[in-house]
Amino acid sequence: INFMHNYWDIIMNHSSNTLFSADEYYHITGSRKLTYDDIKGLSNRELRIMRNEIYARHGYIFQDAMLRDHFLQKPWYTPQTKNVALSSIEQYNVLFIKSYEQQ
Repeated sequence: INFMHNYWDIIMNHSSNTLFSADEYYHITGSRKLTYDDIKGLSNRELRIMRNEIYARHGYIFQDAMLRDHFLQKPWYTPQTKNVALSSIEQYNVLFIKSYEQQ
């Protein structure tokens, strides 16, 4: 996971429209609707993390061990609930990402 963070840090931080900040990989998923250009080239695992980070930012408690372990490493993640309310942009992005995960 550290390798992935370092890799994306090197690849994506060069632009002003980065996909992630230092603590969140994909912070834009909460602020605007994603496009294909945002997700092209991402693996199914990266898409899964991107989609679930939306829930993690709201304190979602993950049952899946990989997701739970991944987000517990983030200083901003505080597991609090199994019921989260997503904005319309976040709802759109969850469905958008999931549609590409399944391909």
